[in-house]
Amino acid sequence: MRLDKWLSYIEGIHPKTIEMGLDRMRLVMQRLFIQPTCRVVTVAGTNGKGTTVAALQTLASHEGWRVGVYTSPHLFKFNERIVLDLPETGARPVDDTMLVAAFEAIEAAREDVSLTYFEYTTLAALWVFKQMALDLVILEVGMGGRLDSTNIVDADIAIITRIALDHMDYLGDTREAIAGEKAGIMRKGKPCIYGGDDLHDRIRELADEHGAVLQHYSESVDPALLKTSAATRIPAANLACAKQAFLLLGGKEKDTMWANLLQKKPIGRFTPVTVDDKIVIFDVAHNPDSMQLLSEQLKALPYSDVRLIVGMLQDKDHVASLAPLKADPRITFYVSSPKNTPRAAKPEQLMNALQGVKAFAFASLEEAWAASSENATQRTVWVVAGSFFTVTEIWESALGLFVGARHDVPVKYLTAGNTI
Repeated sequence: MRLDKWLSYIEGIHPKTIEMGLDRMRLVMQRLFIQPTCRVVTVAGTNGKGTTVAALQTLASHEGWRVGVYTSPHLFKFNERIVLDLPETGARPVDDTMLVAAFEAIEAAREDVSLTYFEYTTLAALWVFKQMALDLVILEVGMGGRLDSTNIVDADIAIITRIALDHMDYLGDTREAIAGEKAGIMRKGKPCIYGGDDLHDRIRELADEHGAVLQHYSESVDPALLKTSAATRIPAANLACAKQAFLLLGGKEKDTMWANLLQKKPIGRFTPVTVDDKIVIFDVAHNPDSMQLLSEQLKALPYSDVRLIVGMLQDKDHVASLAPLKADPRITFYVSSPKNTPRAAKPEQLMNALQGVKAFAFASLEEAWAASSENATQRTVWVVAGSFFTVTEIWESALGLFVGARHDVPVKYLTAGNTI
C-alpha cells in the first residue's frame, strides 16, 4: 500500500483514538526487536516540548551526532513526525518508502494486537531509528508521560518542561496530578531536568519516588543562552533544558553551539513569516499557559494594530486561554473553525469567550484571513493561533505557503522600522 493508504488504515483499526497503557506496545515492540540501543532523551511537559526538542536536535547535530527525532502532531505531512538528522544529509523527514516498510513490519508483528494510531506511529519511529545506527534518539511525549506510548522506552535523560492544565480528562484536573503523569518518564538513577519555575516540591517528591536524579534548568542559563532566547523568542527555560541534556550526554560547550537554531525551530512556535509585505506570526498556542506566553511575546512588539486569526478545539478552555490576549487592547480577533477536524470549536463558542473586546466571527478561516487584511497599515501585524489545525490551514490554504517557504525571519525584523 501507499503511505496515504496505510495512514487511513491505521486510523481505523483501533476503536479508540486514545487508550492509555503500554502492554500492547510492549508486546509488539518485543516481537520487532526495536528497543533503541543508543542514548535516548524523552521530553514531556504541557508546553515547550517542541522547541526544547528542536534545540537539543540543533546542539546534537552541530556536534556531528546521528540523531533521530520523533514529534507530534505534524503540520503538513505525516513524515514530519520522524526526522533523521545525519551528518551526510542534514535533517530530513523520513521518506515514504521507509515509512511503508515500517508499517509493513509492524502489521506483520502485531498479529491480533490492536494498536491506536499514536501507538502504531511510535512503533514506526522506533523501527526507523533501529535501521539507522544512531547516536541519539529524541522522543517527544504525545500526552502525559506515564502511559504515553513513548514511555515504552527507558530514557537515559528525562526532560519535563512547563506543566499547565491541559488534557484534564485524561491526566487529572490539577497541576499536581498532571505533574504525576509527566513524571512517569523518570527512571531510577537517571537524570531528570525540570524546566518549570514552580511545583518544585511536587517534582522533587516525584523524583524521589522514582529514584531519579533531579536537576533544574536554571543551572544551565548563561548570557549566551539568554541572547539566543531573545533572538529566537524561544523561552530560556526550554533552551536551558536542551543544553543541560546535551552536556550530560557528553556534548562540548562551544561559542557556536546555538548555530542554525533558527532554521531548526519548528514552524508554529512564534514563527514570523513575510507574506506580500505583511508580517504574519504563526503560533500553535492552544491552552491558557501557551496563550499567556504568546501574549507576553506580543507585548514586546511595537505594533499598534494586532490582528489575531484564531480557531480552537472544543475540548480546550476557551475563556481561560483567550483571557491573556483579551487584555491587550491592540488585538482584534477574527474567529472561525479549522475545517480539517471534527473537534473544532464553533465560532460562536469562541465569541462567547470574547465578550467585551473587538471580535468578529466568520464561516471559514480563509474568510477570517481575508477580512483581517482590510484597511491594514504599516503598524499592523497578523497572528495566527489556537491550534495546529488553524496554523496549517492558514499556512496552506489562505496564504498558499509551503514547507520550504521563508520562515526564518529574524525576530529583530519584527521591530526594525516600526513604531507604535
